[in-house]
Amino acid sequence: KAFKAYPKLGDKIIEKTIAGYSFIGNNRKAEVDVSTSFANCDPSKACAEHCYAAGSNARPNDIAKSEFTEYVIENFPELAAKRIAAHYKSTNSGMEGLSLRLNDKGDLSEAQVKLIAALNENGIQVQVFSKRPELLRQLSDENLKMLSIDGTNLDLAAENPDLRLAVTITDDITQDMLTPIHDRVSVYLPVNL
Repeated sequence: KAFKAYPKLGDKIIEKTIAGYSFIGNNRKAEVDVSTSFANCDPSKACAEHCYAAGSNARPNDIAKSEFTEYVIENFPELAAKRIAAHYKSTNSGMEGLSLRLNDKGDLSEAQVKLIAALNENGIQVQVFSKRPELLRQLSDENLKMLSIDGTNLDLAAENPDLRLAVTITDDITQDMLTPIHDRVSVYLPVNL
């Protein structure tokens, strides 16, 4: 009844929740990150096969947190950015001026592009790997942004020669495959499940 009589009541409740919520999680690879939804993910064949996020990081509580985080990013990006920035600045990584990792699962979304712009306004740079070059190009160059490549989607690297690369190393990737793109690689990521 209350929600019918006061349709904005739900927004007010969520805004209060945001004010005390910890969007930053403890990722085993990135230490601290903002984990978002699998719904944004369109994995390459190798990414799907070796997905550590779906294997060891897909606990029910983690998924629920990620989905709530994505909902807030889509509907309250400025509030989310302020809360994330304030929390991140209090972490060791934030105090050292390191970039905040976004997406230990899923991929970059339009809503996240807006969030990153708001985080930048709050003094936070973001580290993001994505298979969506059109969205990476929308991010400020102050962020560490890399096209996510593996042995099954090397064509994406060839089609986007202006972007830096994060290359996942699996058993099927060879030195001959890496040589043409090596000068663009910012990070090699070994699969270690």
